[in-house]
Amino acid sequence: MTLHASKGLEFPVVILAGLEEDLLPHKTLGGHIEEERRLFYVGVTRAQEHLMMTRCRMRLRYGQLRPVSASRFLVQLSSELYIEHEHGVRPWKAEERSRLVAEFLKK
Repeated sequence: MTLHASKGLEFPVVILAGLEEDLLPHKTLGGHIEEERRLFYVGVTRAQEHLMMTRCRMRLRYGQLRPVSASRFLVQLSSELYIEHEHGVRPWKAEERSRLVAEFLKK
């Protein structure tokens, strides 16, 4: 779902992916950063219980792996408001994840 489409809705869990410069805010916007900031705010405030925000450190662009920067909106958040998992996080081992998926699919 796009950030535009989520206005007025709320969800128990929200995942905002790709919080990197040139994606959010988008590189083609030029000086219209405040509209993108409002969309980021919309996305963050849709979460009722859990909000997960993700970003890459490297992206494949033009056939080469290149470093990317975190979105300025993410960088501007107070670090007291979130937990950063430096190397990502895998909450379950592969066997446990497989069991959980199998149980979910039975339902």
